[in-house]
Amino acid sequence: MTVTSAPTGKPGTAPTRHFVVLDGLRGIAAIAVMALHLKVKFVLGYRPEAGLAVDFFFLLSGFVIAHAYWARLAERRMSLGTFVVVRLARLYPMMLLGNLIGAVYFLTLGGKTVTQVAGATVFALALVPLPRLADPTASAYPLNGAFWSLTHELVTNFLLAALAPWLGRSWRFIAFLAISVVALIAVAQAGRLDATIAWQDQAYAFFRALAPFVLGIFLYRLLPAHTASTGGSVLTGTGIGVLVALALAAVLFMPIQPTWVRLGAVLVLFPAIILIAARLPEQGPLTALWRWLGAVSFPVYALHVPFVFALDPWLTPILARHAPYATALFVLVIAALLALATLALRLYDEPVRRWLKRVLVRRNAVQAPART
Repeated sequence: MTVTSAPTGKPGTAPTRHFVVLDGLRGIAAIAVMALHLKVKFVLGYRPEAGLAVDFFFLLSGFVIAHAYWARLAERRMSLGTFVVVRLARLYPMMLLGNLIGAVYFLTLGGKTVTQVAGATVFALALVPLPRLADPTASAYPLNGAFWSLTHELVTNFLLAALAPWLGRSWRFIAFLAISVVALIAVAQAGRLDATIAWQDQAYAFFRALAPFVLGIFLYRLLPAHTASTGGSVLTGTGIGVLVALALAAVLFMPIQPTWVRLGAVLVLFPAIILIAARLPEQGPLTALWRWLGAVSFPVYALHVPFVFALDPWLTPILARHAPYATALFVLVIAALLALATLALRLYDEPVRRWLKRVLVRRNAVQAPART
């Protein structure tokens, strides 16, 4: 996933525009993933399509990277090295914390040896999938399964950044997009559209990330002007934002669908949601809520898996029995994890990123790590 607050501005300057409704949508998607891992199926009575939230993240990532960096990368006003530094400065602190919490869990409650955890930690901190040659079905991200998507997001980020000068011409970009979509369709036909953590699925997972990311870049280039819509009232924009959020939530919490329906959501419905949300006004009565959801989404996504592991032995049996208070307990756990993610954001992630920003600017490595 990515952080969708993205910049615009004069060439060579750090952009300042924030797509606040997209921020909110990203938060909803992160909560859907957390709910899926917390066995929301016992509350709903079925397993939902919340895994599609990750595909939505990939689309958002492409849109935001295009908004924040594409022109500078394509025109060689930002080097690939600088882009890599900016992305790692933005994502690595919370990924580091999520992996370390996972390591502590497996050492204390997860029944793994020090050698096993140490080996997994080395690969995790290097942002490299753990090879599972003896058992290809095992997780390549044993400390924190959510990081399969972040790893592939970074790979696609860096690949497209390297290709940006060559893809600057529209026909080349369209051709690359078409190839990426065809590859995603092939993944779907192979029955691997849900490829995630297994070692044997990593090639499929790469193409699952690549096509939505490239499509997200294309969506940004489709916008006639990279500014919020000025038509209609603030309340109208707020109402549309709520409807778009409800539409996304409805898709993520619907029962599991056939592959072609899921593919349609990724290639048609989610792009439409992003294009609508990107044109909505920045200011409105729900702006603070959208911003909070966007800010907390990455900590939620990066940190929730180890806590889900710890909660699962006692939470799942309660939910499975459909006790009268199961739904209330489930909501309470969600609220507690959101509070924990907010604390991690305020007390760790934001201070660390501010420090990194000062260091990088002092060394003239970048102008400033953008919130992407």
